Amino acid sequence: MKNFKIIIPAMLLLVQLNSCAYYNLFFNAEKNYESGQKANRRISFDEELSADEKKFYNAAITKSWKLINIYSDSNKYSDDALFLIGKSHYNLQEYDRAEDIFHKFLQKYTQSDLQTEAQLWMAKTLIQRKKDDEAIEMLNKLITNTGIGKFAAEAYYNLGELYFLRGQDEEAIKYLELSLSNKPGSQLAGQAILQLAEASFRSKQYEKATSFLKVLKNYEINPVLEYRVLMIHISALMNLGRLEEARVQLLKMKTDLRFKDQHSLIASKLAGFPAFEGDYKFGLEQHKDVIKNFNRTAGAALSAFDIGTIYQNELVNFDSSAFYFGQVEKLDNRSEKRNDAQSTKKLLDEYLKIRDQLRKDVADLNSLLHGDSTLVDSIAVESDTTTLFEMVIEPSVEEPENEVSQNLATENSDSTKNPDTAKTLQANVPEQGNRGNKLKEQKKAVTRDPASVEQSLFKNRYALGEYFLLQMQNGDSAFAVFKRFIAIYPQDTALQAKAHYSLYYTCHALLNDSTKADSLADILFQKYPNSVYSNYLKDPLYLKKSDTKERAHELYLLAEKELDQKNYLKAIRQFKYISETDSGSVWAIKSRYSVAYIYDEYLKDLDKAVESYTLLASEYPGSDYARLAGQKISKPVEQDETTTEEQENTGDVDDNLQPEDELETEDLTKEKPGSELEKPGNLEKIDREAE
Repeated sequence: MKNFKIIIPAMLLLVQLNSCAYYNLFFNAEKNYESGQKANRRISFDEELSADEKKFYNAAITKSWKLINIYSDSNKYSDDALFLIGKSHYNLQEYDRAEDIFHKFLQKYTQSDLQTEAQLWMAKTLIQRKKDDEAIEMLNKLITNTGIGKFAAEAYYNLGELYFLRGQDEEAIKYLELSLSNKPGSQLAGQAILQLAEASFRSKQYEKATSFLKVLKNYEINPVLEYRVLMIHISALMNLGRLEEARVQLLKMKTDLRFKDQHSLIASKLAGFPAFEGDYKFGLEQHKDVIKNFNRTAGAALSAFDIGTIYQNELVNFDSSAFYFGQVEKLDNRSEKRNDAQSTKKLLDEYLKIRDQLRKDVADLNSLLHGDSTLVDSIAVESDTTTLFEMVIEPSVEEPENEVSQNLATENSDSTKNPDTAKTLQANVPEQGNRGNKLKEQKKAVTRDPASVEQSLFKNRYALGEYFLLQMQNGDSAFAVFKRFIAIYPQDTALQAKAHYSLYYTCHALLNDSTKADSLADILFQKYPNSVYSNYLKDPLYLKKSDTKERAHELYLLAEKELDQKNYLKAIRQFKYISETDSGSVWAIKSRYSVAYIYDEYLKDLDKAVESYTLLASEYPGSDYARLAGQKISKPVEQDETTTEEQENTGDVDDNLQPEDELETEDLTKEKPGSELEKPGNLEKIDREAE
């Protein structure tokens, strides 16, 4: 009996010690989680976690799993530990793992007093996982089940956050206000008011945004959140025209030690005032000073982004714009503007590639023709255009700086007249810094023949129009380029019908000028009544009713069959029909050549042959078939036979070449993915262009 009395207290002591041990383990895990929360210095959704955040949240996960593994998943604190693991994964932005943990929690601990809160965290996780419908369903059930109060307030807040992340600001404002009406805790109320201010600002309700921010002053918030609040307030004041009030607020923040971690961002915001007021030259200088003084910081990256934006939208200098957008990630690879900068740079680089090739084409053709009058006519720039296209051929440019990360080089004082840009083909362009006074022109022999250069010009001039229309959505520039393309190539070229349709589409979809669009459609109907573009405008279901691309190919094969059977006149009629009904396809070019070839080689009708070759050369200038036509026309007709040497001198083609022999051309038969049929650039589904 005595021994039994001794064992009982010992067992009780052991249980007590065991309970203390796993409580202490959970306590330490919870402390690490709280430390992770305190280490959060992020000021926007898309910023990366700090090293401290990762360390503390991972420690919380490790200790929580240790508790579960050692003391089983049915001990007193196991539900708390698993819930803490889920929250830690969420804060580590590991949303797939968080969803898995919360799912396990909701299934296993159905009687836990953390069930409702876990459902809220699961809904938050689903939002981050882009499973919006599931999240909305779960949150609405929570609101129905909990009625009013703390959990309803949080559910409404999460719905508001969901719509905020989706950019649906009016819906976000509605649910965030419902959250406040349910009297949430102080911290959640502050977050709701902040998002209300942001949603109002984003929807350009600047007065409403400032009123929310004034209310937020009644809540105790940390310096990081306060900085975010003040910056939204300053931006709202600027948009309301209260610039001096905004400037004073920024200058106060600049001297406040609480915001020392954000000094570069404050400096960048201050640098934005001149440009906001229209003084772009001074604005560029201010932003470049930020990059120089706050190298490799978030503020420097933001200034680089703003410089790129000024060059793109205000100074229309795409070289410098692309350069500075490319600097954003180099200055701060965690910048909130990184993704926007990368996508914009990619878009601008596409333009620069086309522009530089056009410049090369013009320079090469000029070198080859030595000032031929036809060249002057072909590259003349329209005097009445005020669009971006004016800069394509002969803008005045300088090189961009390439030492931004090592303090910017001294720039010319007249930097806005000749903004820094990438290298061009122009000679004697002033350089910046100490890299020399002038660029020396390096003359190189032109390796392409005139026909190839003309063909490249033809292709790139049209590509420029499609770029402005489809990529930039810039109606004025697209209209100017297509209008000029038609003026340069007035004859019925492979792309004339398409260019007329592009003009119509630009006026209709981008410029919203229905009167001009209708008149352009009438011109298209008159000039190209049987083209696929005319048929499409007359009947939007035309493309669904028939596949013109395949029909043209089938007709071409039938014409070839007539030729094989020596039914020459029938073959000619068939080939002519193809070239007249679908001038934009490769089969039309081949058909034109086939007609001429039949007259030349089979019917021996030299007059008709010359006429047909001449028509081909005028309709498709610069194409390989036009080159062959030119060689045929120049062939000495009085000789029946020529030696190999004479053939080389005259440039004659191989007599064994048949119309069906394909030249080396790009395969344009494949459809472009993700196309919308109405857009001219995507009508490749039925329009095979000759390269």
